[in-house]
Amino acid sequence: MLDIDALNIRILEPAISATSGSCDGPETKVSIAMSSPRVSPTARSANQLAEAGLTAYQMALKERLPLAHIAEQSERPQYWFANNMLQVVGVYGTTPGVEDFLHLTRKETGGLTLVDDMTALKAPEADELRYADLRILSADFDKYMEWARTVY
Repeated sequence: MLDIDALNIRILEPAISATSGSCDGPETKVSIAMSSPRVSPTARSANQLAEAGLTAYQMALKERLPLAHIAEQSERPQYWFANNMLQVVGVYGTTPGVEDFLHLTRKETGGLTLVDDMTALKAPEADELRYADLRILSADFDKYMEWARTVY
């Protein structure tokens, strides 16, 4: 089903149609684009989410950030940080069978479960993956760490 609220509709330009050999009057070109998720050509070179989770945990320990202690309470601090990044900054992933990386916001990842190896998201109680090959851009990782330093 099409989510009308997710559409971004804009009028590009008035134009005259001459494809049939006759002209019945002005035609309007309309561009319809889904607002999210969008394809990212740069995500292929981004860091794996699992690696970013480990790096965030190591940095939090080194900087003695309160989030390090919170993450340790989960007994899987690397997973906790990777999962937390899904809540704070956008990540990128692919849908099964498609190579293009999509920018995934909380809207797309909400309600999904990060799998144990932190490479994919799936619906709870489902076997099939919704998004795979999860990655985070360096700039988004930096934003996440800036945010992490403000949490007390």
